[in-house]
Amino acid sequence: MYLGKILRLVIASLINDPQAGLFSGLTIPKTPSLLAQWGLDSSFMSLLESDTTPDLSLSITQMKHWTGIKKVSFEDAQAIRIVSHAIGRRSARLSAVALGAVLLKIGCLEVGKMRGRGLMSELTVRSLSYILGLWRRSGVHSGLFG
Repeated sequence: MYLGKILRLVIASLINDPQAGLFSGLTIPKTPSLLAQWGLDSSFMSLLESDTTPDLSLSITQMKHWTGIKKVSFEDAQAIRIVSHAIGRRSARLSAVALGAVLLKIGCLEVGKMRGRGLMSELTVRSLSYILGLWRRSGVHSGLFG
């Protein structure tokens, strides 16, 4: 629900900003999903991300259902999907940094030194090595491990 809360706060902020133009000219209902804590669930973000229709009809339907806004334009749906995607991507990157730090600390990033009950595929090891490289270059890890 944490990611849904971030999305809810961003939507509320954009609705209140006249320069953003989100849902411009519409009366926005004071629904619990937009105002209350835990009002939007992260499953809402998953629904938006899974919409492959060219006119975003699934996203528009879900936005109407979750927010109570009766008229959601294509542009509004597209803007909220972009924000939702950005929140999800940021979350995934932060999780990858934590995972990379743990794997680095326990020494599981070299192909010949895999530990644990199962074997990781070469692709997984390469992906983690790539993430670790990004993490090392970012300088975020400085001083974490002594």
